[in-house]
Amino acid sequence: MNRDPRSSPLLAPSHRRFWLIAFFIAVVSLLILGSAFLSGDPLPSIAGERYHPAALEQLLTAHLPDVETGEARTLNRWRGKPLVINFWAPWCPPCQRELPDFAAAAHTYRDQVQFIGIGLDTREKLRAEIARFKLPYPTLIGNGFVFGQTVRLGNPNRGMPFTLILDAAGQPVHHHVGLMTRAELDAALTEVFARTPP
Repeated sequence: MNRDPRSSPLLAPSHRRFWLIAFFIAVVSLLILGSAFLSGDPLPSIAGERYHPAALEQLLTAHLPDVETGEARTLNRWRGKPLVINFWAPWCPPCQRELPDFAAAAHTYRDQVQFIGIGLDTREKLRAEIARFKLPYPTLIGNGFVFGQTVRLGNPNRGMPFTLILDAAGQPVHHHVGLMTRAELDAALTEVFARTPP
């Protein structure tokens, strides 16, 4: 016996309403996720954290040459103090504009915070910029792999400069894509100090 397709429960008004609602929810969810990605805000991980633990570990344990000595170092070397990790490059105008503020802040907070630069260029070009801006903190020579980890640490579009600030326990407290002013840096460090036990 042939059944009238119009009598199928899949086409009943209640089922059509269910599928329309489900489709609407899916579209809204995709729009929210897409807008978060395009805005540059990091998406939360499955654990609900803003930063991906594996990416942070890979950043902290990567062996990178020191610009001055050529010696391979890891960022873990400076654990135990809050860290300001600044990715920059000589060919990046916003980087050049913020470096004087970072140099001054490193002097101001020298007993409380460890500043570290990660430069993306040749050793010779980085050394010239370090001398030009009189950077008083170590600069390591970065690479594509290390900079790629910033995608999961608050920099999904690989913007430059990029600054990541960790507390004394090595946990991310703040990140900033693009030029960071001295006022913004001071405010972020105030947040770090509030989280650091006396």
